[in-house]
Amino acid sequence: MNYSRQLAAIYQLGLLFTTIVILNGLSFLGATGFAPSQLQTADSTKPEWTEFGQNSSHTNFAPQTIGQQVKFVWDWNSADKKGKSQADHLPVSDLVQPITGGNRVYMVADNAVYALKLLSGEVLWSYDGIGTLTGTPLYLNESVYVGSANGKLYQLDAIDGKLIRDVDLGGAVTTAVVSTGSMIIATANSDLVALDPATLNIVWKYDAGGALVTMPAFSATQNVVVVVGKDLYVHAVDATTGKQKWRVKPTVREFSTESQETNFAAADNGWPVIAEQHGIVFIRFRLEWNTIWALGGYPMTNDQIRAALLASPEQQALFAMSLDTGKTAFVPAVGNGGEGDGGVLSMGPLPVIKQVDGQEVAYIIWRNGQTCVGCDGREDATMGEMVLDDHTIEGYAAGDVRFVQFDDIQTDEMLTLSMIGDTLFHGHWLVDAGRTVTDRNAKLGDTFTNPIKTKDALYVIWRQCQCPAGQNCNPVLYAGGSGTTSCGISCPFDVITRYCDAGLYSYGDTRAYPEGFYQYHNDIQHTFSLPFTIAGGNMVIVKTDDGGLMGFQSASSHSDNVEPVLVGNPMPNPDNLTWELPTIESSEAMEYVGQIVKVCGKITSVISHLPKAIYMSFTTVHDGQMMVRVFRKDLTKFNYDPMTLLDKSICVSGLMRLYYPELNSPEIIVEDPRLLVVN
Repeated sequence: MNYSRQLAAIYQLGLLFTTIVILNGLSFLGATGFAPSQLQTADSTKPEWTEFGQNSSHTNFAPQTIGQQVKFVWDWNSADKKGKSQADHLPVSDLVQPITGGNRVYMVADNAVYALKLLSGEVLWSYDGIGTLTGTPLYLNESVYVGSANGKLYQLDAIDGKLIRDVDLGGAVTTAVVSTGSMIIATANSDLVALDPATLNIVWKYDAGGALVTMPAFSATQNVVVVVGKDLYVHAVDATTGKQKWRVKPTVREFSTESQETNFAAADNGWPVIAEQHGIVFIRFRLEWNTIWALGGYPMTNDQIRAALLASPEQQALFAMSLDTGKTAFVPAVGNGGEGDGGVLSMGPLPVIKQVDGQEVAYIIWRNGQTCVGCDGREDATMGEMVLDDHTIEGYAAGDVRFVQFDDIQTDEMLTLSMIGDTLFHGHWLVDAGRTVTDRNAKLGDTFTNPIKTKDALYVIWRQCQCPAGQNCNPVLYAGGSGTTSCGISCPFDVITRYCDAGLYSYGDTRAYPEGFYQYHNDIQHTFSLPFTIAGGNMVIVKTDDGGLMGFQSASSHSDNVEPVLVGNPMPNPDNLTWELPTIESSEAMEYVGQIVKVCGKITSVISHLPKAIYMSFTTVHDGQMMVRVFRKDLTKFNYDPMTLLDKSICVSGLMRLYYPELNSPEIIVEDPRLLVVN
């Protein structure tokens, strides 16, 4: 949905400014383009992302650990040296991910295969003229394999890009191919085909009896290949013999794309996800737009959600199936959603599978009425951690979901998920949002206001705006822009760092995000492609939402000769609020938007807008003058009621930003009571 949600999402812009910059007094960013608390240094022994989803189970999880710093290194098929779009931009299909191997990145764009240097993004070779390419390639033993709609599977030399051999599979190969280690598995129209990777000789063929529309997935523990047909049947095939193990249609719906408003479903643009430890395969179907409102006000507990889905099985989009039998393993408490606007909804996000403390869990966007009581059905989504059995977390049954602290997510703005170490990424049409899980103890996650704790990590916004402070700019001046907007922060273009330490803020949509990187600057991307974030070695590769690539190199504070840059003056103990900050009058606040300041004065207006926040002002609230806000989630940190501050003299310190969504009043949001001193 391409409009801003009418909630106070802008408060997320200051999550780290208050707690990191003011309380800790330093931040690794600035001239070198390093961001705080990002990906740690990694060497050539770190795992590669060699196929779609990182592995043949499509878990979309890479085990690299989260550490200190990350810097922008290169981009390809993206912005030019001025941050603008390029006329020769190459289109990229939705389900193409970049992959890595042999210190190279491999990418499919405009029906050609490209190989780039992992550390620099320099193009090493490209190969085209092999038909229409819409699937992610596979790297194995210094070869790159890619299927074509012309029915052939191609094997290219990963070093120089020369054609080694090809084989005609007799049907269009439109999705990613996967590796079992000893074989390559591809879909060719109605056939599932296993090939010898060294010779491309066909080992076996399985005839599904109808078109296969998803890429295959392979379970090593079960030795089974899973794929979904156009008719919504899920096929499990023995990986050694090619014989059918089971064939099941988990949904009560039938296939159709003729109407978005009727009881049909589609498997296209999805993929099987295997949770090896639990012997489960997740399958998702795309449902119609009206499912967003089908259950009315959304249920608020796992039991209520599951009961609603069991009572209305046509509303279930995500299925957990036994790899052994194809029977239902459990019903995930996950309602339908996806990305869409105007009556059409895309395939919703597939889960990420990760082992935590030896137990598999799944990260998924889910729906729950607690997120937005009484709101539109498009506003009840949030991030979740799903347990896959009855003993991982006491009191939770298989398919139950716990709340995970994350950015504002809309039900019709769910796209793609991936995870690197403890950092979870949501690839959105506006931003690639990364948050690191910091605390998931069993007492957390039971309610929306008591979520599994996370902190800001790597953020990349696709379109960063820059306007003079306190002024409006008209994006119509920029390609694709419309309307008038105001940037609540200052972010001059930096070709080296592509970094905004004041926060990320687009035009045409006024949601704000923490400090991070940007692709375009006062410009817009070309065509849309599903964004993904992957990791290979010590590099994080972000596929942007127009199919460009941005390469980020991770580094610890003890390697790569990285010299952190301190921003501002280091702050002393947070309990001693005598450090030197610019002290301004509240009437000057608009001139200091995007800066960390101290404002002192007498509070003359206090208004409760709970359950959202308490509003305070040195004059009157919502009059274009400065405000101070304390959100409900932070009230328990105060040992007094902020409503009692009326007629009191205070000093408040923090990041000055613009009140959302009106953008007409400067404000400081207080998340730590130590930053609000009563004189």
